[in-house]
Amino acid sequence: MKVIGYGEDGLTYRGLTQELPDVLAALEGPEHSKPAECLLFFRPSFGRAGGFRSSQFGEFDAILATERAVYLIETKWDGSSSLGRDAVVLDFRQVLRHQIFEWMRKAWMEPCPPDWATFANDNQVPFALAFQDKPMAPEGSRLANNLGYILKKLSDFASKTKHVLLYFHREGQAIPATVQAVGIPGLPIQFEIIPRVYHPLNPGGYFEISPLA
Repeated sequence: MKVIGYGEDGLTYRGLTQELPDVLAALEGPEHSKPAECLLFFRPSFGRAGGFRSSQFGEFDAILATERAVYLIETKWDGSSSLGRDAVVLDFRQVLRHQIFEWMRKAWMEPCPPDWATFANDNQVPFALAFQDKPMAPEGSRLANNLGYILKKLSDFASKTKHVLLYFHREGQAIPATVQAVGIPGLPIQFEIIPRVYHPLNPGGYFEISPLA
């Protein structure tokens, strides 16, 4: 069966499944982690709402865990409205979720708690101080269950957290040089751009997701 996709979600899935060795080589060099030993969360959701009144903070395009690092991934393509002259511009909500998840992961690893309830009880005050009184997910909620599950799974991998902008472009097109990412002051986030070429099947940008014959 031939699978044809369109847009950033399809490119993310193809890039991190069909082309994972190449992505790992770009992230970690020739002696990169083995794909079979990695863990990929595709489109992990932490709720749709944003801002500081809700415990929700949106969706990553992917989270990739390896023996070297855990990569929090945003994806853009050459059809995105987020492109400036020579930069990809991320909005505040996108940057905030990276800051929140990195903060949570660091707190979770020091030390690993038995469950979300323990983690939230121990960290809700410093979390509120860091994120302008934003609440943590209440115990028993879907968000709390999902956060606890993912943070626990990621504790089996490297403690380092990195931020990645996976950028898909057509052959010959310019690659943005930087990522403009402004979030909460005092919690700096630096993104690494990983460019990937895709070959559309038509001028509008449809592409094949399944392996090419």
